Amino acid sequence: MDKKTESRRQFPRVGIKAQVEFFVDADIVTAETIDISDGGLRITTQVPVKATLRLTEKNGRISEYQAEMIWARRNPDEQMTFGLKFIDGGDKVLDIVSF
Repeated sequence: MDKKTESRRQFPRVGIKAQVEFFVDADIVTAETIDISDGGLRITTQVPVKATLRLTEKNGRISEYQAEMIWARRNPDEQMTFGLKFIDGGDKVLDIVSF
């Protein structure tokens, strides 16, 4: 990550390998198409899609957090990477997740 991107960050990043489950709420999200093809479509929404995250704490307990999906991209290996922002309660998550 370059210094310009790092300087824009509100919170420092810490690398972690942990299992996370996330559930996208069954709410109806209103979106508008940007473009469409036989293979899919690109959409835009007024607000980020909300998800529920389950993280494993150091003591083995599983905690749930609410988050907003901020961005998504497909990697060269065809896997997907998502950026999620904690809505509330995420300010101390680095203290409790297992490393």
